[in-house]
Amino acid sequence: MVYGTMADPRNFDLTLEPNGRPGPNWCFLGVPKAVNNGPVGVARFCTLRSWLSQWSYDDSNADACTHLQRVSVPVMVLGNSDDDAVPPSHIQQLYEAVGHANRELHIVEVRRAGEKRG
Repeated sequence: MVYGTMADPRNFDLTLEPNGRPGPNWCFLGVPKAVNNGPVGVARFCTLRSWLSQWSYDDSNADACTHLQRVSVPVMVLGNSDDDAVPPSHIQQLYEAVGHANRELHIVEVRRAGEKRG
C-alpha cells in the first residue's frame, strides 16, 4: 500500500502553477490530506515493480514527452483552464515535446454557473 500519492505542493499552494482550480487544499480526488491517508488514491495498491513501471522518472516507459518527439502525424494538445489534476506546465511540456510544427495547443476556458461570456 502506497500513501501520499497526492502530496504535490501545488495542491496546497495556489501560487505554484496558478490556474482556475477550486482552491488550496484541493485535488481532483478531494482534500489531499484525506486522500493521502485514506483507502483510495492514485496507485494506492501496487507492487514495487508496477509502481516503477508507471511512475519512476528513471524506469518508466510511460513518458509522453519522450514519445511525442517521435510522433509524425498532426497533434492537438488540449488543456483545461481550471484543471485540478494536470498542472499548466504539464500541458505546455507536452506541446513543446511534439517534434514537428504541425501541432496545436488549445486551452478550454471553463465558466462557472452564472458567469457570462466576456
